[in-house]
Order: sequence, then structure tokens, then C-alpha cells
Amino acid sequence: MQPYMRPKRRTNRSKGKDRYTYRPRLEVLEDRLAPSITQLTNDAFDHRWPSNNNQGDYVYSAQVGGLYQVFLDGQQITSNGNNNMFPSISDGGDIIYFKDGGSGGIGWQIVLRSAGGSESTIEFSSRNSFSGAHRDANKYSGIASNGSSISGYNFYSSSGTFFSPTQRFNISGVGQLPFDFRGSYNYPDINAQGDVLFASAGGFFSSPNIYKTTTSGPFPGSFIASGTMGRINDSGDIVTVSGDLSSPGIVRILTAPGYTQTTIVAAGSWADIDNNKDVIFENLDSHGIRQIYLSTPDNSDIAMLSAQLLAGNTVQFTYKTTGNPGPFQVGLYQSPDGMTYGPSNPISTQTITPSRVPRKIMGPGAGPAVNTRCSSKTP
Repeated sequence: MQPYMRPKRRTNRSKGKDRYTYRPRLEVLEDRLAPSITQLTNDAFDHRWPSNNNQGDYVYSAQVGGLYQVFLDGQQITSNGNNNMFPSISDGGDIIYFKDGGSGGIGWQIVLRSAGGSESTIEFSSRNSFSGAHRDANKYSGIASNGSSISGYNFYSSSGTFFSPTQRFNISGVGQLPFDFRGSYNYPDINAQGDVLFASAGGFFSSPNIYKTTTSGPFPGSFIASGTMGRINDSGDIVTVSGDLSSPGIVRILTAPGYTQTTIVAAGSWADIDNNKDVIFENLDSHGIRQIYLSTPDNSDIAMLSAQLLAGNTVQFTYKTTGNPGPFQVGLYQSPDGMTYGPSNPISTQTITPSRVPRKIMGPGAGPAVNTRCSSKTP
């Protein structure tokens, strides 16, 4: 539960100063699953950019001889003299990934590798030697469970990359989307239903956001949530990652169709999701090495139903448990926008140990909704 405090500004004219009072606005921002997290890799080198499908397969990239190569279920499947990065896998075993050489211009290309091992280029790079105009394949792509892929390129009318490019995305079986994204969107993904995700780049005055649309538009789509990247499964559930994708951010599941139920999975810096809501993600191990983890939800979960500020500094909240999630911690946080918060800076926390026998105030129970309270010092 993450209620937040929204400031209301009031001017003290007699002293010429602004004072801030705080009018509490409590919102339940997140539930929590009780997942089982399995570490899939444990070598003493970095493993990055994982993706999973609905058949239990997973891909990622790891450095071999100083170059990133693609691995499938822990086995290396590329061995060329380039970096092979950001792979994604379909249910049929087709893999799409970025390769930083072998094409014209800057050399970048997006490669589609079939389950049988044959490869084809679906996005290429080129350059006009006279004008300097160049087409650069976009580094990021996605593939759906049924093999539909989304990829793109940026076109610059002169040398360099100072000016905003013409940015296009292509979907297999559909063609080029009729919209210029102007270099402002990345991390595209698509599912078997034709739902499409993009992430805005963000900037000095704005944070990156996730947008969802369909193959027929509108573009870039409807705002879903804040996040640096997102992946979507066939049910429309979305996993998002915050942060710069180099250091660990927060991995969350947004449940379709309304995306009002948000579930924290773990810390991480890249993620994908399958139709069972199994989330594969990258995170640092205890030695600071990037490893691949798989989060699998069990039948135990915790749903925060409501929150109410009582007299003084006491918050009463209502929750419901399914199964036996074991002890869990409830936190009260401040949020500037009702969507984001600092997980390391709680106002107050309380550990709850579910019991099958409901108690009147402080004792949670399994099954029915239970009220409890926590006190905190609020501004």
C-alpha cells in the first residue's frame, strides 16, 4: 500500500512568504504478489537483456571474448565478430536481435533468426557518401508469441545525429506504420493480438512513459504508466522497468485491461513477461555481476483494497490475502504524482503476519478483507 501526501500551497501575505500545508490524499498504488524467484545464470560475467516465451524458453546476451553473443536456454547460439544484443523470442523459437555490424553505413542491423538457425536481415543501415544522409537501424525490436515482429530505423537527412531524425517502425505482415516518431520513442513491443507498446525517451523536464496502441493506431498511443521500457503479453499485461536500464530500477506488472492493479516484482534493469505472468529480468547479484532471474507468481497474493486517514497520524488500511503469502511489510510513502514514489524512503512501515483467524483490528486473516492500522509522523 502506497498512499501519498499531496501538498497544497497557501500564501501568507502578511509576511510575504509561502507556506505549505499538506492535505492527505490516500491512494492504494500497489498490490504485491508472493513470487518465487529463481536465478537462471550464475557465471562470473554479465548476462543482459533477457526475454522469455510461453514455452519456457528464454534468451539473453552475454560477453564471449569481449563481444556480446546470444544465448538460448543457457546455450550460446551466435558466434560472429559483432555484438549481438537485445534478443527477443517467439513461441515458435524465432529470435530477433540487434547486431552492431555487417550492414552499410553505421553497420547496425536487426536480424531475425529462425528456430532452425537461418538468419535474415529485417532492418539495415546505409549512408549516402555525397550528402552524408544516413539510415540507422534502431537498436531495439520486439517479437510476439506468434512471430509477428516490430522493428524500425532512424533517417537523418545530413551527416551526424544532431537534428531529430525521421523515425519509422515496421511490423511484419502489416508494413510501415504511418507515423513519424521523430526519434522520441524506443523499446517497441508487440503481442499476438496486435497490441503495440512504445516508450517515450523522456528528457530534462519529463520522465519516460509507456504508451499502448494497435497496429492500426492511433500513434504513439494511449499513456499507460511511467517507465523506461515495457513488454506486453498476449493478455495485455505489461511489465515495466524504471530507471536508466543500466543500474537497477523497479520491475512492475501492470494487469490488463485497466492497468490500475500494479504489482512490484523486484529490482531490475530489463524485463519481459509471458502469458502466465512469469517475469524474466536482469539484476545484480551479491557480487555486482548482472544475472538473469525468473519470477513466477504462486497462488498466494496480497491485495490492498483501501486506505483511510483517521484522526491524528493514523492510517487505516484494508487488505485481502489469497493463499498463505507469509509475513509481509506494508509501507506508507509520499508520492509527487500518485504514481511514483521512493521505495527506500517510507514514512512508516508495518510487518503483517497473516492468520487464518481474523482479529478485530491488528490481526489479518486469510480470505476475507481485513482492516488494520499504522501510525506515522506526517508533515
